[in-house]
Amino acid sequence: MRSPAPDGYTILYGTNSAMTLRRFLVKDMPYDTMKDFIPVARIGEATSAVAATMNLPVSTLGELIEQMTGIKLVHVPYKSAPQSVTDLVAGRVDIVFTTLSSFLPFSDAGKLKVIGINGGQRSEKLPKVQTILEVLPGFERPRSWIGTFAPAGTPAPVVRRLSDEIVKAASLPEVKARVGSLGTLADPAPSEDFAAFLRRDAESVGRLMKAAGIQPE
Repeated sequence: MRSPAPDGYTILYGTNSAMTLRRFLVKDMPYDTMKDFIPVARIGEATSAVAATMNLPVSTLGELIEQMTGIKLVHVPYKSAPQSVTDLVAGRVDIVFTTLSSFLPFSDAGKLKVIGINGGQRSEKLPKVQTILEVLPGFERPRSWIGTFAPAGTPAPVVRRLSDEIVKAASLPEVKARVGSLGTLADPAPSEDFAAFLRRDAESVGRLMKAAGIQPE
């Protein structure tokens, strides 16, 4: 993505995992988000959630927290969300934290239960499920955003045009409805606002990583 000519004809669809989190987890990063790319527009937030196996005797996040007293959790890393959700449905793990869209088909089928939403508001798809902030006031939640980027050096007028068109499209009622049906919140922002958001996001993630004692490897 850094190689194409910066002419606006090649843009990157990026997520927080690749563009923010990765720099805190990988020691020798092959790219620098803010130096090698220009933020074009934020599209929205891919809402994440906490889900439990049907066999776990809890129905809400509050109940889970109460039962966790004195219990040691074991983190099981997965290469992809589908793998973790498959194991959750099969009962091989008890709890999974990943994108809400990964849970919805199985939640609708009664094969797992979503017990907490990691978002600024409740999901339209699951309005009865509380947000983590409702259960844990002051919780500094990680953001699972999606957005677009252009190679560094792309002319400012080109970036502005791309930004305006993407924000306009993402603001259409039918687009918001479609995105919402997938468990994602359409929250478009133009280039300058997206860049400022990225800086705040990196600062927030940095604090969380430091508090957890996580070092890049």
